[in-house]
This record gives sequence, C-alpha cells and structure tokens, in this order.
Amino acid sequence: MAITEWLRDVRDLPDDPEQCALITRYLRATGTAAPYPARDLHGRPRKWCGDFWAFCWRGPATGLQQPILDRLIQSTYRLLTFGGFALDEGLWPYRSVRYQGETVPLAEWLDDAPRYARRCGHHGSAHVDIEAVMPGDLLTVPGPGGIRGRWGQGGHEVMAYAVDRGSVVAAEGNSTGPGPCGDHREGVVLRVRRPEEVCLHLRPSWRDLLPGVEYLR
Repeated sequence: MAITEWLRDVRDLPDDPEQCALITRYLRATGTAAPYPARDLHGRPRKWCGDFWAFCWRGPATGLQQPILDRLIQSTYRLLTFGGFALDEGLWPYRSVRYQGETVPLAEWLDDAPRYARRCGHHGSAHVDIEAVMPGDLLTVPGPGGIRGRWGQGGHEVMAYAVDRGSVVAAEGNSTGPGPCGDHREGVVLRVRRPEEVCLHLRPSWRDLLPGVEYLR
C-alpha cells in the first residue's frame, strides 16, 4: 500500500485540490473529519506522517482497531502510550475490552501477544535492531532540526519498507525526499534511514487487528 501511494506521486501542495484530496484520505484513517490542509489544536498546519502510516495499515484484513487509530497514532508522543512506555489516561481511558462475549481487563489483553516495542538511542541505549525490522513496522525518527523530543520519542513517523545494507528504507508521508520520478519534493517519499536515527521501533500485536473488539472505559 505504501509503495502504491508513493507511485501515485502524492505531493504536499496546499493550493492543489487534487493533491489535497489524496492527503485527506490519510487523515480519514485516524478519524480526522477536517479535509487537508487541516490545522491541529494549536492552529498549526497538521502533520500527517502518522495518518499516512495508519492509512497504509487499513484494509479488509489488516485494519487496526479504530480506537487505536483515533487516539494513539497521530503523534510520536502518543506512540509512547501505544508502545507501553507511558500511561496517559487522557489519551487512552479504556480499562477493559469485550471480545466474543467475554470482557478482559486491558492489562491482560496483550499478555500473550504483546506489541513489539523498543526504545532506541534513548539515554545511551542501543540502536535499533536492524535484523528485527519488518516491512510495515512503525518507526520514529528525529523531527526538524534533529529534535528527538523530551522523552526520546522522535518527531516524525515513518513506515519500514525494507532493510538495505544495514539501513532502513522507509516510506514516509509529510516528508521530503525523492518521488517516483527521482525528483526531490515534499509529500510521500522513500528515504534511507540510518540505524542511529531511529527513536522508537513499534509493531502492532495481532490482537490489535481483530475485528469486533469493543474498548470499554
């Protein structure tokens, strides 16, 4: 899916209705009603790198559950809760899940099928394990100016596409880099990310993909 979007030659051109319509599809994946160009809660231009990753995970067999998409994917800070590195009840107020008629405490729901979550390069910890990276994995990297964030969560979300010569080839939305014709642009691009750039390495659990799961407060 990510490569299909790259081949569409999606560009971040706020004055181009056709390109804005393409990016709006990504925002819909995380429950955002406003069309692109959208603004965040602070009135700033909406970053859509996480929306792009979420869109590429949506499908009849691989869609992440909507509460996860709506609450935990849109920013690198929120990913700290997704990865289990932090608990923010304002972002994730659920206490249990109901599935096939059974209610299970949320703390036990992922016990036998945890998400893959690794913090990389935070306070001297090791770089990302390149051999563990799989296509579709969610990685975060530093934002503009190399900022990794207060908790080392990074500032930009990317999707792993492949590993090549010890680095990660990433499909990225809301980024700058080469498009399918080789020209440099802002939009959907492919970039090579060095291991030391990766801040978080995340992969959903198969339980995050089950249809019919109800999250309860």
